[in-house]
Amino acid sequence: MTQEGLSGRPAGAAAPRSQEELQASIGSVDGAPELPQDDIHRLVESLRWASREVRGGMDSYIRIRAAARADAFGRVAAELERHAGEGNAALLALAAGLRARSLSGDVPDDVKLPTLWRPDRPVPALDPARTRREQQIGISLGLAQAASQIHLAAGGRV
Repeated sequence: MTQEGLSGRPAGAAAPRSQEELQASIGSVDGAPELPQDDIHRLVESLRWASREVRGGMDSYIRIRAAARADAFGRVAAELERHAGEGNAALLALAAGLRARSLSGDVPDDVKLPTLWRPDRPVPALDPARTRREQQIGISLGLAQAASQIHLAAGGRV
């Protein structure tokens, strides 16, 4: 009887080292039907809905993180529309690419800052380094969440 970790691998086993090994370990379910265009459209609409800026009383830096997460969902929705007619294999490849980008921590230079500061209050003074870090967290979370939705919709294994 072997002790298994949370990943399902035996305790002490090495994690997959490359994106190719990761994709091979979580690839698609054989015989999964192609995702219909209506379902892809619903997934795009869901991602667009998630790309709306959130409102509510929250800390300035949390608001920056939420805006970056929403920005990531909007970017993924646009990418998904471009790959919509290419089949499940292309969607699984898109999801793998999104996971890799999420883990890389890269932040596009044009990530939007929140626009919902109340007009009767001054715009807060923000530390640029912390602002960039919160954007990095938000983008990574958005990309990872969108990748998981696309992966499951395209018939990927869990």
